[in-house]
Amino acid sequence: MTLKSGDTLDRVLRERLRIEPARLRVEIRDELAEFVELRSIRPGHQAEAVFDKKGRLMRLIWHKDLLNEWWITVCWKGQRCDEHLADKQKEADEKAEWSLFTQKLEVQERLVRRELRLRISSRTPSVSAGVQQAGEGAELALRVAHTFQKYHPVGKLFPEDRLDVWFEQIQVAGRVAGYGRILFARFATRRSGVFTLLHGVLLGPRGPEQMYRADGTRRRKRRFFGPPTRPYRVNSRFGWRYHPVLRKRRMHRGIDVSLPCGRPVFAVAAGQVITRGWRGGAGRMVSVRHAQGWVTRYFHLSRYRVRRGQRVRLGQRIGDIGASGLATGCHLHFEMMRGGRHVDPQRFLHFRPDDSIPCAKMPSLWGFQIQACSSLGLPLRDCGLLLPQRCYRPMRRRFWQIAAKACRTRHRRCPHKPPIRPGPWPAMPRGE
Repeated sequence: MTLKSGDTLDRVLRERLRIEPARLRVEIRDELAEFVELRSIRPGHQAEAVFDKKGRLMRLIWHKDLLNEWWITVCWKGQRCDEHLADKQKEADEKAEWSLFTQKLEVQERLVRRELRLRISSRTPSVSAGVQQAGEGAELALRVAHTFQKYHPVGKLFPEDRLDVWFEQIQVAGRVAGYGRILFARFATRRSGVFTLLHGVLLGPRGPEQMYRADGTRRRKRRFFGPPTRPYRVNSRFGWRYHPVLRKRRMHRGIDVSLPCGRPVFAVAAGQVITRGWRGGAGRMVSVRHAQGWVTRYFHLSRYRVRRGQRVRLGQRIGDIGASGLATGCHLHFEMMRGGRHVDPQRFLHFRPDDSIPCAKMPSLWGFQIQACSSLGLPLRDCGLLLPQRCYRPMRRRFWQIAAKACRTRHRRCPHKPPIRPGPWPAMPRGE
């Protein structure tokens, strides 16, 4: 039977499948809840009950989709069960009633790489419409939209915008059961230009589950706070400590960053300067108010770079490191306050290391990108091959070897010369 709108698990077991007794229905519900999220039960799911000659339930089959099917087998007292259920038979005999055994049906699934090419027009006004016209499911449209929204929001679509996607399709017995990873996506729009994304699987079977740009970098989530100095090395942490000048134990309400005098100090977030002046032992001080009730303070400066009431942006220089006030040397004392209370800055200043693809692995990206473009039928001029600035010197020769080889597979003679500067590979002639 197929679940309909308004059906609940209890109603299906009691009224539609007529499973008795009531305590058995409760145990089946609890058993199923360990494997299936009950809130995810939707119309279209299927349930089937198998009974013996005495009307007792032998097996309940719960079918969610082609990839997810569960069997709940009931072992009754005194009834012979399968050999692999011997333990459950013993448990049923001890309980003098029944015992349940749940297993997920193993299916042979196959990953198939498919291509999808869309062109926005009056007949195809959106990505969802184009995916449906191509005969694919709505799940693929959601995956593509989520991928671009996470890594490169494209905004409004215009006629003649193009989307090319190379993705994995999950098949079971020749039928589409779902979708895997988005391996390659290229979006060409007149508003934001051409943008290319490639999956981390190109780095090998254990590649990261992330999408990368054509230059090997990955979009990071924008931080609210940035570093107050560069480099950023904390020498004295937040908390109680022995004051080096006053020679007594005092609460340290911020962190100290030691750098040579004259090095720049930056605003950790956009805001407005509310205080600028001398503050006793703190020396020259600048205080900035930010959104969400945050206030940051910068002490012991040697020079001001802003004025009171001025609005500053993230990373703007607001002063220079110094040793004004009670200080034993050149350093910055940095404090953060929220709602008038001091907090430990290191709890909120998190700076992730560079997670771009190393230059030594960039040839894998270029080869994967050429393979994807070949599968999609894209010409090399539209493939988006790119030699990053950071990899220009060590990988220039290797980049040209890969690009020239791909070019010769389509032309008897490659019309391009080796790259003389970082950036995208030179555009192919229009007669390609």
